[in-house]
Amino acid sequence: MICGQMVASAVVQSLLTDDARSLAQARKAFMAAHGRVFWVLGVMQSFWYSSDKRRERFTTMCGDRDVQRLTWEAYMNKKLVRAHPAAHLRIFMKDMAHLLGLVSPGRVP
Repeated sequence: MICGQMVASAVVQSLLTDDARSLAQARKAFMAAHGRVFWVLGVMQSFWYSSDKRRERFTTMCGDRDVQRLTWEAYMNKKLVRAHPAAHLRIFMKDMAHLLGLVSPGRVP
């Protein structure tokens, strides 16, 4: 809905000024507000989706309650969640356990 509002505002501005270049402001404003989330997701995707083994480990980690809660909050608010440092630490430790092969895929440590 926020994106729709940004686009509507850019369309109004374009119609008022008769300048189609103002339509680009919608994407610019959206990326200024939410670009960091998409950048982080892109980094995670390029790392975790680079092989079948990593994809399987990532899928296992997605079953973790902390991961699900932080992901839900990030998607709902379109912001990276920083309010739960203990959850971030637990996720980091679980990620490292998976990356170092200390746990098998399919098992959440």
